[in-house]
Amino acid sequence: MSSALDEAKRITASLAERFFYDIPHVRPERVQIDCYTTFQAPGSEVAQRCILSTVARRADAAEVDWESDPPEVIAERLGARYQLDGRGAALPIDPDDQPVRAGVDGSREDA
Repeated sequence: MSSALDEAKRITASLAERFFYDIPHVRPERVQIDCYTTFQAPGSEVAQRCILSTVARRADAAEVDWESDPPEVIAERLGARYQLDGRGAALPIDPDDQPVRAGVDGSREDA
């Protein structure tokens, strides 16, 4: 059985490959992928919180061996950011505060 963080790393690797290489006529220089999971503290409401945030750059993606590297290695090479508790479980984090956005004219801009 895999953890939420393991699944987040798999999702990150898969989405990064798709964003950088599988969308025709689109060549982003960087993409942001944030993965969320459900948290509930005793006596509180259920909340979706980010557990992994990655701002991946095309130059870093070009160095990845997409055929051989496991998703965990790919996510790390792309700059996946997360935090673990003492037992190794993912803790909630704030997504990167410099999100990637497209301008109204389709140009890329940093927020």
